[in-house]
Amino acid sequence: MFLIQNPRYIDKINSISMFACQAYGAASKPISHAKIIAAKILTRLLGFIPARKLKMGACDESYHTMSQWYDWNLRRNFKSSFIKQSTFNQASTDTNGVADELLDYRQQMPNITIPVYAISARGDRFISPTHGCQMLFDDFKNPANVFREYALSHGDLDDYTHSRIMISRNAAKEIWPTVTDWIERHTR
Repeated sequence: MFLIQNPRYIDKINSISMFACQAYGAASKPISHAKIIAAKILTRLLGFIPARKLKMGACDESYHTMSQWYDWNLRRNFKSSFIKQSTFNQASTDTNGVADELLDYRQQMPNITIPVYAISARGDRFISPTHGCQMLFDDFKNPANVFREYALSHGDLDDYTHSRIMISRNAAKEIWPTVTDWIERHTR
C-alpha cells in the first residue's frame, strides 16, 4: 500500500485501477482456508509458487513475495509484516503499546480518496475471489469508486480467471477499454 506509506503522492495520482485485487478475503470458507494453507506450505517447500504451470499467472512468485499475502488471508487482516504503527505515525505518543503494533492498512484506506475502479473475475475462485475483491474495495469508502465483476452471467465474454482478467483477447476487447475510459475521465 504505497499511498498509505507515502501520502505525499496522493495528490499526484488521478485515479486507481485494480485488477482482481484482494488482500484478506480469500479464506472466508473452510475449504479456501485449507487451500491457502496448502499453497503456503507448497510455496515454502518449493521456494516459489509455480504460477505458470498452474495457469495462475505469468510470474512464478517467490515464497517471500507470497508469504505476507498468505498471512493476510489466513489471519483475515491487512497488517504490515514489518512497518510499526509508531514508524508510520511519528507523532504517536501512545504508552499502552499500540504504537508498537504493526501498521493496519485497513485503518488507513479511507484516507485514499482517489477514485478507484476495481475489477473482479467470476472465475477467480482462489487468489482473488469476487467477495474478497469487494471487501478490499469497500474499505476505500469513496462514493466515486466503481466496482465491476466480469462474468458470463453479466453478459460479458468470459468468466475470467485471475490471469485472464488482464491477459486474454477477451480482456483486451472488453475490459481494457473500460480502464482506458476510467483513466481518461479522471485526467486533470
